[in-house]
Amino acid sequence: MRNLIAAEWLKARTGAAWWSLALTGVLLGVMAGSGFAASAEKDLAAGLTTIEAATDETVRSWFTLLLFAALFTGVHVTREYASGTIGRSVLLSGGRSRLLAAKLTVGTAAGLLYALLAVACAAVSPGCSCPGPDTPRYGPVTPLSPCWVCSR
Repeated sequence: MRNLIAAEWLKARTGAAWWSLALTGVLLGVMAGSGFAASAEKDLAAGLTTIEAATDETVRSWFTLLLFAALFTGVHVTREYASGTIGRSVLLSGGRSRLLAAKLTVGTAAGLLYALLAVACAAVSPGCSCPGPDTPRYGPVTPLSPCWVCSR
């Protein structure tokens, strides 16, 4: 079973699916976090929300990356059906249940890696703000301005 999991892991990390989906998820998280921060600034100015609630929304936006973990697992499982190699995989693995268990193990591990990436990005995103009277490069600096707005 260990060799079967190693083979499935090799199939999972071969190709561009894992890193392209991760990169797309990170870009979507950056865009969603920036959008939440921009709308939160208006709400903060109007007194409709607190800085804690705005930070929660910004952090929560990073969990869209978990959608890409599900997409990756779907691509990993269905890629063999599209190419027709699933028959050979079942024959060489010793049965469908062993192959399914190996694919589920690798899919779970990949989901865990995507979740760790989401947690790391969510932990960094609130700290990537510019509170304080720094000189702005592209616009006014507010408590939720992203770090690329300020001149550091």
